[in-house]
Amino acid sequence: MTKTKKKKFFKMGLVNWIILIVLSLYVILLCSYLLFGLFTSVNTIPVYDEKIYFPGAKEWKWGFKNYVNVFKSFSVTETLSNQTTIQADFFAMTFNSILFAGLAAFAKCAAIYLVAYATSRYAYVFSKLIYTFVIVAMVIPIIGSTPSQIVIIKALGLYEKMTGVALVAFSFLGMYFLVVHAVLQALPKDYAEAAYLDGASEWTVMIKIMLPLVWPTIATIFLIVFIENWNSYGYILIYLRSYPTLSYGVFKQLQTSGDYSNLMYHPTMKIAGAYLVALPVITLFIVFRNKLMKNVTMGGVKE
Repeated sequence: MTKTKKKKFFKMGLVNWIILIVLSLYVILLCSYLLFGLFTSVNTIPVYDEKIYFPGAKEWKWGFKNYVNVFKSFSVTETLSNQTTIQADFFAMTFNSILFAGLAAFAKCAAIYLVAYATSRYAYVFSKLIYTFVIVAMVIPIIGSTPSQIVIIKALGLYEKMTGVALVAFSFLGMYFLVVHAVLQALPKDYAEAAYLDGASEWTVMIKIMLPLVWPTIATIFLIVFIENWNSYGYILIYLRSYPTLSYGVFKQLQTSGDYSNLMYHPTMKIAGAYLVALPVITLFIVFRNKLMKNVTMGGVKE
């Protein structure tokens, strides 16, 4: 460590040191939860039947059979409103999770980009009203919209259908709209004007010119929304029980307690199932973190 770095290190100030210590303790606390869950998921003996605690060295036994048993035994059986019974195993729920999270993320990003493009590139009064409406909607909580959504989806014949996901997710409200709007507004108009001079249509400019420029931002939002929907079971519980996902399967699994005659209801198996549900999105983020989190870079336009 050089002398300059040492001086900066010791001149952080008391407030900065307190913040650093508090955040460090918070990170350690979160990591301890994750480690405790990981150790629990690979424990092969039923030491958690009566209480949750960290087992001693004598009663600890390592093993990864819990994860193998999750693949073999993890399933959900649902009886729908029309008395139809469906059953989904681990692989079926994985497919439903990818389809549900991907469709919802795509619909969300499409709505955000379309509205953000229209309101940022054209400075009309209506554009300002939409921007203001988004901010107001973020400040004022909208409570009780679920019953009306159920009525609309049933009236359109999209209840218990995957196509209804796109309808509910196709919304531009929220912080992500403000981010995309700011990125589009910061882009120079020279790119679009050059395309117009070459005879490009508005659709061509929006899709082939402007979208690639904001693609890192859109891709990052897609990843975040995908993870949010991957971990969400509320929509499946209300609208789409015919397509159970992994998160919904873990939710159903956690609702049953005390019945250890079924292997999947044991706490060690529940935690192993939860870790398997989280593993795909963690892997996805690790693989694409550098590509998705980088800043938007553009070349200049010569005058």
